[in-house]
Amino acid sequence: MLRHVVAIGASAGGLEALQAFVGALEAGGTTAYVVAQHLAPEHRSLIVDLLARATRLPVVAASDGRRLTPDAIVVAPPRHDVILEHDLLRPRFGDPRLHFALVCAAVGCPLLRPEAYRAERLEAQLEEDARRFLQHPQKLRFEPASGRLRVSRIFEWYRGDVLAVAPSIPAYVGRYRPELALPADVRLHYLPYDWALNGRDSVVDVAVEPLQLRGRHPQAPEQADHQVDPGGLP
Repeated sequence: MLRHVVAIGASAGGLEALQAFVGALEAGGTTAYVVAQHLAPEHRSLIVDLLARATRLPVVAASDGRRLTPDAIVVAPPRHDVILEHDLLRPRFGDPRLHFALVCAAVGCPLLRPEAYRAERLEAQLEEDARRFLQHPQKLRFEPASGRLRVSRIFEWYRGDVLAVAPSIPAYVGRYRPELALPADVRLHYLPYDWALNGRDSVVDVAVEPLQLRGRHPQAPEQADHQVDPGGLP
């Protein structure tokens, strides 16, 4: 039975490290592995074949309808992301702070936490992620003179998640930024989302749900997601 999913993000130069990792894996476990490597979209990827030579576990490219299974290594194709969000994390946790923790390979995404998320520290980690995100001038800015609150488009895409725990987006922001003293008539604007590849300050987004090709967000259809059905994942 599938009980765990390990997501691995790597740069284009990370092949040797990936081969060493998969080469050390043994069959008979309860874990599936998802690999998302930054690859040139205009070139055919050989990553599946190269990893398959280094391990006894099956290595496959993510595709529509595929389910995650124990011991399988699933590789995201070029120009696609593997996400672990809409059908698994969001319904289970119902917490908008997830959107400040789940990251992708774009500059506009949240910053990568330099440690693993752990059950005993998850509440504190999510709270820290939310505060860090909302303190970042590229994610949120208030202009007192014009009364404009400029926020990341993450608030637009996941507005429903925020409104499930707060009466409005400004009210939610105010919980973390009380020093802004946002007025009742604050004007909400969304900042442009930077889809450029990030540097070392933020990182990859990983998630799991039924495999289909679609845009990551309704407002950004050119950004396609590959989704994986976790199957028996509890």
